[in-house]
Order: sequence, then structure tokens, then C-alpha cells
Amino acid sequence: MEPSFWLAEGSYRIVERTDPLTGDALIPFAYEELRGRKVGQGELPEVHIWRHQQALILGLRDRKLPAAEQAIRHLRQQGIEVAVRNSGGAAVPLDAGVVNITMLVPKPPGRIDIYEDFDRMYRWIAAAVSSADDVGVGEVQGAYCPGEYDLSIGGLKFCGIAQRRQTRAYAVQAFINAEGSGQERANRVREYYALAAGHSGNEADAPPRVTKDRTASLAELIPGFTAERLVERLKQTLAQWAGPPRQILHVYEEPHDALDAMAASLRDRYDR
Repeated sequence: MEPSFWLAEGSYRIVERTDPLTGDALIPFAYEELRGRKVGQGELPEVHIWRHQQALILGLRDRKLPAAEQAIRHLRQQGIEVAVRNSGGAAVPLDAGVVNITMLVPKPPGRIDIYEDFDRMYRWIAAAVSSADDVGVGEVQGAYCPGEYDLSIGGLKFCGIAQRRQTRAYAVQAFINAEGSGQERANRVREYYALAAGHSGNEADAPPRVTKDRTASLAELIPGFTAERLVERLKQTLAQWAGPPRQILHVYEEPHDALDAMAASLRDRYDR
């Protein structure tokens, strides 16, 4: 078992949504909000793996840009789902080539070290992708959703990590560009920022600076890599470190009405 990993041997389950989701992009976040509460009450820690067909997930600051309403309306007219997440970070485009993973674990006694959790996620992804020697960690200037725990190969970002805390549990989340074009995704974010920034002229209203050549997918960096291969490698690495999961599900157990209600609650709270 990998030292200092989150999970005791065999004490977790995997919920893997094999096919990319469509429709409301907040449903996976609503699911994690509901499951996190149950994990905090003593149910099994969980690994949540999912993809979405076409969405742009905004950070809180992205939603407050001067012309955000108009930019969101423009994207929705193009058939792109837009949602505001309840964890840290900035805008992230999703499509079938982006694999999202979340580790839902109970909050331990005492103080949580956010950097320790980010480091665990980094080591897990790096081991699944190639090795920690090949995968760099640190902010990639010009990449979208920049952060101290950007993961990169050859200076090109392919993954970002965020965290969401609850009273008794917390979620460590990552988006991983497995397939497709990093430049095309960067351009989608650039388009949103160009529209949402408006013409206020106030530097405080300026969105993050995103350039098109600082983000890539694993398929662009490692020939032959696919989203399916990434998911299998993540599960294999986890099994090596923490034993096989006690359960693997391919559907959400939470009732549809509960998911819809939580998504509506998140939207009311953050999408304004």
C-alpha cells in the first residue's frame, strides 16, 4: 500500500459513470454533496469517476465577471451546459475526453492539511499516468484554472486539483484532460472570458489570462493514451495501494428527485 494514502485496505467503493453525462452539469456535484454527507456519517469512502458530454464549469469569480450573464446565455445557445461549482478554482471546459475524479473521505480529527491531500491526488494520478518523475506539479502560467497543484508534462498542463469541505467529510477533485485538444479547450475558456469581461476597464474585473498553448491532453503528450485507459490505470493503481474496492457501481444510488433538489440548491447558492 502506498504510504499515507487516504484509504484503508478494501474500505472504499467506486462509482464510475462509464458513459459521458448529458444535461445538467451540476448533477455530479449534487451527487458528491449528498454522498459526502453519508461518508461523513460513516458510510464507505468513495471514488467518483465521471465525464460530461459538453459543459463549462465556472468558478465563483468567473460567475461575477461584469458580462457573465450574456456570456453564459451565448454558450447555452450553442448547446453548452454552464454551471458554477462549489469548490475552488476557475473555469474548466468538459467534454467526453475529460475524466473527472473525486475522492470522498471522512474528515479526520484535528486540522486538515490541504496540501497533503493535493499531494496524495498528485501521486495517484502521476502513478496512473506514467510516473512522478515525468509529471510536474506547480502552477502553469497561461493555463486555464491555474493553481499550485497544476499537473503537467513538458510544461503543458493536463490536470487541475481542487477541494470541497463539508462538516464531517471532504472531497478532493481533479479534472484530467485525457483525450482531445488542449488548445481547443483553452480557446473555449478564452471565449467565455472575452465575452464575460465586458468593458468595465476595472483591473479588478479582469479574468485570468489564458493562452492557447499551455494546456494539452494526455493523448497529445503520450501517444495512444485514451480516457478508457486512464480510468483503468487509476483503478489499477488504487487497487495496488488500497486493495480492491468493496463495491463498484455504474449508476447513482441517490434518487433523481434528491439530485435535482440538491442541484437546484447549489444553483441558488452559487450561480448568481
